[in-house]
Amino acid sequence: MITVVFIMTVASCGDEFCEISDPFFEERCGVDKPCEVDLKEVFDFEWDKLYFFGSWSYPDEIEKIIGFDCDCEVVPDGETYVVFTKGKKIVKEYNTRCYLTFLGGLRNDKNGVVAIDARKTLFDVETRMQGNLPNYYLTPSNK
Repeated sequence: MITVVFIMTVASCGDEFCEISDPFFEERCGVDKPCEVDLKEVFDFEWDKLYFFGSWSYPDEIEKIIGFDCDCEVVPDGETYVVFTKGKKIVKEYNTRCYLTFLGGLRNDKNGVVAIDARKTLFDVETRMQGNLPNYYLTPSNK
C-alpha cells in the first residue's frame, strides 16, 4: 500500500484555509486518538477535485494540471496554493502559509503537485507532536 502523509501544523496560521482545517482536525484527532476524516466534511462545499500547488508553481503549469485557464499567479515562496474545482471552474482557492506537505503516491507530477478526487476523500489520521504542535498524518483509508 502506498502511504500518503499529509502534515498539517496546527499553529495559529492567520489565514482562511487554516481557520477551516485546523479546528476540524484538532477537535477530532489527538495524539492518543487516531481518527478517520472525510475531507468532504472538512471542506463542506461542492467540489470534485482538490489541488495543492507548492511555492513557485507558475500559472501555465497550474492551468495544465487543472485542465482549464485560470486567473492564477505565481505561488510565492513559502506558500501553498490550494484550489478546489468543480468541472471547469475554480469554486474556492486559498494562498496559505500553513505547513502543508504531501509525500508519496498522491503527487501527480515532478513538482510535487497533489490532486485529490472528491470520490476518494476518506483518510486515516494519526497525530504526532512536533515540539508542542500537532502534525496530522493522513493515509488514504481502505474503506
